[in-house]
Amino acid sequence: MLYAFTDESYNNLFYLQGALIVDESELVNLDHLAHTVLSHAQALGVSESAEIHGHSIMQGVHGWEALSGKLNLRLGIYKKLLKGIAGLKTTLLIQGVEIESLKERYGREENPHFVTFRNLLDSIEFWANLKGEQVTIISDQISYEAKIMKHFAMYQIESTKGKYHNHLKSIIKVEHIESHLSVGVQLIDSVLYIYNRLIQKEIEQSRAGEEVKKLWQMLQPVIHQGFEPRIWRP
Repeated sequence: MLYAFTDESYNNLFYLQGALIVDESELVNLDHLAHTVLSHAQALGVSESAEIHGHSIMQGVHGWEALSGKLNLRLGIYKKLLKGIAGLKTTLLIQGVEIESLKERYGREENPHFVTFRNLLDSIEFWANLKGEQVTIISDQISYEAKIMKHFAMYQIESTKGKYHNHLKSIIKVEHIESHLSVGVQLIDSVLYIYNRLIQKEIEQSRAGEEVKKLWQMLQPVIHQGFEPRIWRP
C-alpha cells in the first residue's frame, strides 16, 4: 500500500499541488524525520506546538518566532529537513498551472485548484500503476472538500478525460485531515513552499533565488525521470 500526502501552494502567477508518495513501511521514517527536525528546532527555542510548514519556518511565525531574524538558523533547519526527505524512499510529484493563461483560454470554466488536482491524480495513478500498488491519498483540510470528493467520484466513473482518460482505479480513497495530525502533509507543504519560491525567483532573477535553487537541488533524489514537476501553460 502506498500513501500520497498532498497539499497546495500558489502565488499570483501559478497554482501548484504536490504529493509525497511513500510505501506504508516508510511511514515510521517520516515520523522519525519530523521528530528529529522539531527536536532540533525546539532546542533553539521553537515552540513545542510548532508544525513543520515552509512559510512558518522561513518567516519565523506560528511557533517559530524564536528564529525570527536568524536566517542562518532557519536555513539550517530547512536544509536538515530537505536532506531528510531526500534520504527517504519517497517520490515527489508536482503539478501546476499558469493562472492567467488558464483564465484567458477557459474563463471561469476551469478552476486552477481542480485542474491541478485532476493532473496530480493522474500522476499519482501512473506512479501507483508503475509500482503495481494501490494508494490512499491524505490531503490537508480545505473549505471545499465536498466538491473535491464529488470530482474524485466523477473521475472514477467518467475518467479524468484530457490526455490520459484515467479512471483512477489504483486510488482507493482521498482523506482530508488537519495538518497537525499528519507529518506527511506538513512535509509536502514545506517542499511546495520551496518550489513556489523557486519558480518565482527564476522569473525575478534575484540573488535570493540562488539560495532557493540550492535548497531545491537537495530534493533531486526523490524526483524520478518521467515524473518531473510540470506547470501547464494552456
